[in-house]
Amino acid sequence: PDGLALGFVMNDLAARLLTGGSDSASALDFAAAVARQRANLRRLVHDAFGTGWGAASALAWATLPPSWWHLPLDDEQVAELAWNAIGVALAELDCRPGAKRRGRQDRAVATSAWQCAHTPNAAPALALALDPLFAFAVLRRKGTAAVDAILDTVGHQRAAALLAEIAQAGGVYHLRDVAAAGDRTGVAIHALLDDWLAAPGLPGFLASPAQVARLPDDETGAPRYQIRVHVRNDEATPGMLRLLATAPSTGPPGHPGAFPPVLSRPLRVAANAAVEIGLVSPFPPAAVVATPYLAHNRGPLRLAVTETDNRSAHTASAPVAAVPFSGALPSDWRPAPTTGIVVDDLDAGFAIAPAGDAGGERPAGTTWLPNYPPDDGEPRWSRQTWSTAWGKYRRTVARTFAGTGKRAVFAAHLPTAGRWRLQYHWPTWREVAPAAPAAGPAAAALAARMAQYHDEQRRYRMLVVAQGRSTPVTFNAAGAQPGWNELGEFPLASGEARVVVFGETAGTSVIADAIRWTRADAPSPTGTAEPPPAQ
Repeated sequence: PDGLALGFVMNDLAARLLTGGSDSASALDFAAAVARQRANLRRLVHDAFGTGWGAASALAWATLPPSWWHLPLDDEQVAELAWNAIGVALAELDCRPGAKRRGRQDRAVATSAWQCAHTPNAAPALALALDPLFAFAVLRRKGTAAVDAILDTVGHQRAAALLAEIAQAGGVYHLRDVAAAGDRTGVAIHALLDDWLAAPGLPGFLASPAQVARLPDDETGAPRYQIRVHVRNDEATPGMLRLLATAPSTGPPGHPGAFPPVLSRPLRVAANAAVEIGLVSPFPPAAVVATPYLAHNRGPLRLAVTETDNRSAHTASAPVAAVPFSGALPSDWRPAPTTGIVVDDLDAGFAIAPAGDAGGERPAGTTWLPNYPPDDGEPRWSRQTWSTAWGKYRRTVARTFAGTGKRAVFAAHLPTAGRWRLQYHWPTWREVAPAAPAAGPAAAALAARMAQYHDEQRRYRMLVVAQGRSTPVTFNAAGAQPGWNELGEFPLASGEARVVVFGETAGTSVIADAIRWTRADAPSPTGTAEPPPAQ
């Protein structure tokens, strides 16, 4: 399996250099793509590098019979299961025809195994248990991200020199051979491949607001701005990211007054460590974004930007930072600790329970929900990305059109008996452009409901369930403030307490983001002054 992963990465790297695009197909479209893959790889191996540089390894994943890739799962489920499985070290993945497959009847077991993939010690055992479909989905996602990092770090010309050196050596190659070829060509590839192929798990990035200060003008008199951001990787796996700053809009791209974005080089952040990143810009940034290559964040982190004393690029007077700083330095920065006991819609304590059940039964080990809004417009708990929702790495809410009998359940363990204060997190309420309605009979009904996407919110019905007792709670979503909203105080014993959110309301939809428990005899946490650190 380790040769398969290395072959995939090197093949994709060669394909990018030769064609400008990835040579890896989607697992779900694999049957239709097999012919193209074989032709591309044959040309790549025979025309560019001969026959001896590991063709068997490079071709193995692309010659599996299409029947191996059929499973009764839709795109969203495959994508979610693949994300959950990326915790497996890439070198441990096994997509070969001999790998064990799972069918419909074993899906709950397979899902549990995928979630266990986040445990480093589980990776070798999982190599024989993963279905080839999911293994390929993980290999493709993690492998192509590795190639992105390699190309952005060493550049196309040096990457081509590395591949030429491997080709010239001939024969089957191993990771040590790639590292040796890198040493001969001056390409520091070993550490990069070691992080991507051998390290299990994923990094998870947290970031401070971006601080901006005016620098002295350059030798031509053009203004410069210093951008500084602290980024922490709060996971046990190293990761890479880049920092990007964009200018205020002055017209369409290519307009004479428009500035192109400023982008840092790829930066490595070690496991459970932080760095301070510096970037010098010719403009005061309108937006600063940290972009991981592959992380639990699953996307870019848009950072808050502090106001500078002078935002004009054409004013002579300038508050001056000391010396321009570009790159990364070690940092001891950590985000402020979370107050109280918080359960988010992506946490293990969250579940969707059937009508009449406050227990929250769900397939073991999965937090998967379909994307909101559902294509058929029916009331169904779904997941929606929301930039001001609560969350550590991802900002999402669970949401349903009114009328579903199922309930959202937040379960928390209270360590001591006493009087506990309960709060409900509400994201900033603003209009979000809806997705295009699906075609078909349900399109008209969905379009009508989407006309109220920024919909009418009313009261939510809730229960606090603990020690066999249920206490009704009402939340007025129409009058909710962004941030934490008070639901009341409750005398509770130590142990599990559940907050049940019903899917019925007089409004259009119900939103479940996060709940927080704090001791009532402790100072009251702020209700609205704790926005997520990144949007």
